[in-house]
This record gives sequence, C-alpha cells and structure tokens, in this order.
Amino acid sequence: MSAKPFEEIEIKLRVPANAAGAIKRSPLIRDHKTARARGRHLLSVYFDTERLDLRAAKAALRVRHMGRAREQTLKTAKGMTAGLQSRSEWNAAIEGDQPDLSLIEDKKLRKWLRRKASADGLVPVFTTDIRRTAWPVAFKGSRFEVALDQGRILSGDKAEDICEVELELLEGDALDMMGFALMLSDRHGLAVDKDSKAARGYRLYSGAVRAAVRAEEPTLSARHSPWEAFAASVQSGVAQILSNAPIARLGLDPEGVHQTRVGVRRMRAALSVFRPILKPEDVAAMRDDLRMLQQELGQARDLDVFIGETLAPMLQRIGHEVDLSALIAGAQRAREQGYARARAVLDGAAVTQAILGVEGRLLEIARKPPKTRRLDAYARRVMDKRWKRVLRAAGPDPASLPDEELHPLRIELKKLRYAAGFFVNVYDRKRARRYIKTAAALQDCLGALNDALVQEEVLEDAAFRTVRNDAAVMGALAGWRSARVVDGLHGLEKAWGAMTAAPKFWRGD
Repeated sequence: MSAKPFEEIEIKLRVPANAAGAIKRSPLIRDHKTARARGRHLLSVYFDTERLDLRAAKAALRVRHMGRAREQTLKTAKGMTAGLQSRSEWNAAIEGDQPDLSLIEDKKLRKWLRRKASADGLVPVFTTDIRRTAWPVAFKGSRFEVALDQGRILSGDKAEDICEVELELLEGDALDMMGFALMLSDRHGLAVDKDSKAARGYRLYSGAVRAAVRAEEPTLSARHSPWEAFAASVQSGVAQILSNAPIARLGLDPEGVHQTRVGVRRMRAALSVFRPILKPEDVAAMRDDLRMLQQELGQARDLDVFIGETLAPMLQRIGHEVDLSALIAGAQRAREQGYARARAVLDGAAVTQAILGVEGRLLEIARKPPKTRRLDAYARRVMDKRWKRVLRAAGPDPASLPDEELHPLRIELKKLRYAAGFFVNVYDRKRARRYIKTAAALQDCLGALNDALVQEEVLEDAAFRTVRNDAAVMGALAGWRSARVVDGLHGLEKAWGAMTAAPKFWRGD
C-alpha cells in the first residue's frame, strides 16, 4: 500500500431510482466522454474493530472484490468544502479476503491500526454490492470520471438501496468538475449529498436512527485571517445543511427542517459579517442562492412552529371550550404542502445550485484571497458595530417600544448573536459562551412577538379559508396570541438589563 496517499476529490449526487436510465443516456455525458462506458461489479467488504475505532477516527478500511482480484483501500477524512469532498486514500493489491495491515506503509497509520486490531481484532461490519457504470469525461481542459452506482448496502439481515452519481477529479481544475456537476444536476434533477457509502453502512450496521444535528463551530483562533474565518464558517453551514436535509425530507422531526434553515441562516450571516473583505458581486451571487433556499423551506418551518407552539398548547388548554378541529385540519394540510415544497427543493437541482454555487465562489476567491488584518482585530470592530446597532434599535427603554419596533430589535440581536458565534473561539471561550447565552435569553423574550407575526402570515394560507370565517376560533387565536406576547415580553426588562451588563468578551471586559 503506497506510503503517499492520493487525494480523492469528488462530488456526490443523489439520483432518483427512476432517473438512472436517463443518466446512462444523458447527452451531456455522451458529448464529453472520451471513451465508451465501462461497467464493473464492485463487491466491497468494510472492516472495523468491535468498538468501531475506525469510524470514530473518520476512517474506512475495505477489501474490494473485482472478479478474482482483491484491492485493499484505507480512506481517511481530509475535509469537505461545501459539496466538494476531499479524502486521503491508500490502495494496494492483496491476495486474500482479509485486510493485510503490513501493506500500510505509513508507519503511524499502520501502528495505530495494529494497536486497535490487537485489542479487538478486525471484523466485517457491512458490504456494498454495486454495479458501476463509469465514463471518462473531458470538460474545459479537465479530466474526471463520472460514475453511476446502483446497488445495495448489506449488514446482517438489513439492506439499503444505493443510486448515486460520483464525479472524481483525475486531472485539472475542480471548478470545471463542479460546473459539469451543476449542468448534470440541472438536466436530471440531482441533489448534492455528503454521505459516503461507509457512513451509510455504519448507520445500517449500528441501527442508529438518523437525527437532526446542530452546527459544528469551526476551529479558529486570533491568528487566522478574516478570509479563513469566512470560508470555515460557510463550510460549517453547508455541512449543517447537508447533514440535516435527509431528516427534513422525511418531515417526521421538526428539527430537521429547522436545523437545515439554521445552516442557511448561518451562511447568510457569515456573508453579512465578512462582507467588507469580499467583492460585492461575490456577496450578491451567494446571497441570492441562499435566499431562495431559505424561502423554500420557510413554509414547513412556520407550520411546525404554529402546530407545536400554538395549536398543541391551545388544544390542551381550551380544546374543550372551542372546536379547533377545522383549524387543526387546515394546519396539517398547510404543513403537508410546506413539506412537499421543501422536499422539491432538497431533492432536486435547486439545492445543488445553491451549495455548489457558493462552493465555486469560495474556490475562486481562495486562489487570490483578500489581504486582511488578524481575526481578533476584525472581530472587535464587527462586534462593536453590531452592539451599537442593537442599542440603537432598543432605544432608551425597549420595554416601552411598540410591537412594530420590537421586531427590528430582535433582528439586530440575532445578527449580534450569530457574529458572536463565529468568533467564540477567537477570545476567551467561556466568556463568549456566557455572552451568547445572555443574548439567547433576551431573544426568547422577543420571540413571542415573532411567533405572533408568523401566525398572521400562516393564517393567510388557503388551507385556512374556512377557519378565517369562524369568529369563535379567530377570537380564541387572537386571545392566545395576545397572552403569548404578554408572557414573552414579561421578562424583557430583566433580560435587557442582563444584556447591557454582560461583559463584552471581545473587548476583554
């Protein structure tokens, strides 16, 4: 096994099972292929310790059967920039069906694997049985392979179907491969994905239920540049979107679509925080892609909030007094429509356009990154400006502001909180965390007003046409909304006092 790995740069696109035939006949592939398609049957067995030490280390070890030949592959995660995945990969021909650790020439890796294997041994955890159709493609001076994989992942008596396209860069510019992926996605309705076959196999093996995940904060320090912080923050947002999109598609857990939207909002917030170091045209292009994605997911999220935070407690408290059945039925219909809209964007080319569009801009900027000061100096300026905007929106006494002026305060506070999140590792982490927690408490007080505004927009949906003519139900909703606003704003004075007194971590207070 080679001591020097090659870097695998690929884009993965999820293919609807009924679109596989169209991919094979695609004029786009036909016009740019440099040789005839090659079909192969790939049977790969993945190995790990009983405690799944390789998975914990974000590594994968497999033995691939190709007819009578056997190939051992070790992959380790190198990184992911938006939809573009990068891994280090070591390959070696082997004789048998079991891994041969002596072929791993990298001493550290070999020593680590042997230590883990000696404790538990290596056991097969799952198998991928794939029929691959691959085309060598030349596009704009670059060469890459386009592979259509169809088959199954097997683990014990469990199985999961696979149908996906992988584009792997062989030579040239990753931007060319991304451009081709965008065209392929647009023509055939393919969605960018981040799950490797190994990740799916491990979930199948462990029986883990896929759950919504929160953002992973990028590891930054004062020594990084604002450009590096921007790129890392955007990549964190993209990972959050792609990790939660499968949950959002199912529509069973409201956190799925919520965390997907949070990922979009964090990326948009990064564009705002780091706008001074970026070209206006780059900001505009990325903002447009992300705005579309956030809007398409909005209806599903609004209905989840309306059902969970308004209808459910209303039913429990006053359901015996007012007939809410028509309201509940309308909310369920509207929610189904919202999730159909969300699935349409997450299952098709729109999400690929948004993710790879942002990725392309990042790669272009990275070739000639902006020259900027240290991140701590930049962060101090940003946080001071954001705090001044909060003070301006709050006025002398935020508790006395009319409802229509509390919403702008909430927006400015949210921008401050997102900015603080980007810089949490640049200064004292504990102090920054305490500050963010204080800001979150104030946001909760103001959140009741936003829920009331969202409720008004939700009820404009056609699904509530009959409900809008029911005086009893509309009266109950109005009363409930007013009570929630009063409850939410009850602690505003105290929360605002805590916010103004909170030490400004970026100043060293």
